[in-house]
Amino acid sequence: MRVLFFLCILVLLPSATLLAGVKSDAAREAAENLMKRFGKEVGEKGVQTLTEEISTYGTRYGDEAITAIRKVGPRTFKLLDDAGDNAPEVVGLINRYGNDAVWVAAKPRNLAIFVRHGDEAAEAMIKHPGVAEAAIEKLGTPAATAIRTVSGQNARRIAMMVDDGSLVASGKAAEILEVVGRYGDRAADWVWRNKGFLAVATVATSFIADPEPFIDGTVEVVKVGGETLVRPVAEEAGRAINWSLFGVTAVVSLGAFVAFRLGLHRHLNRREPSPKKAVDSTR
Repeated sequence: MRVLFFLCILVLLPSATLLAGVKSDAAREAAENLMKRFGKEVGEKGVQTLTEEISTYGTRYGDEAITAIRKVGPRTFKLLDDAGDNAPEVVGLINRYGNDAVWVAAKPRNLAIFVRHGDEAAEAMIKHPGVAEAAIEKLGTPAATAIRTVSGQNARRIAMMVDDGSLVASGKAAEILEVVGRYGDRAADWVWRNKGFLAVATVATSFIADPEPFIDGTVEVVKVGGETLVRPVAEEAGRAINWSLFGVTAVVSLGAFVAFRLGLHRHLNRREPSPKKAVDSTR
């Protein structure tokens, strides 16, 4: 057994040494890169000191940590130290989003939101910094999905509707936000214009079940006799067109009738002999 143990060591030791050498080379290359790009941030650290520091993070969090350090620079050290147990998630975040990830990783509140709700939350906070956080905290991933899909104006509108309770009043806030996540600004515009109607269960349910007619404007929500109704716009438009057509037809018919009577009257006047000619003819 002892012989077998030593044989295993002899086989594995070169591989471990080789891997350590590769990681050390990657750390040194990253250190040299940082010295060129971030000289002021690096300060008085030499290449060797910086290499050792980078190697420490590489050993602790893997080669991905060295890649993250190359992307964001020396501030990565503090980000990883402050993240504590969430450091591996921060490494992945930096490697996916680069410098944009700093906004999320550097703030404990933002980092907590990201760890809980994932990349969709990170993208929403990166795209709309300072707007998305409260909405995501209240309504979670659906809010993140919706906010990362829309423009700045609609991101602010969603945040306001979450804050004032308009979406929660519908009882279907998550489902409505999922619709916005699929259709983007068009759906967000409709929700903003009709947020008061969404408190009516039938309206919210109909919109979630088939949002396209609402978004495209082929159906509308109206109040009739104190009751909130969803009705086709095309039907009302059709009625309007029919009445317009009836009106035009009536006007044209009346005009034709008047013209006919005037023409007939002139024709008869031309054919009727004058009184003088009539007297002459009796002679």
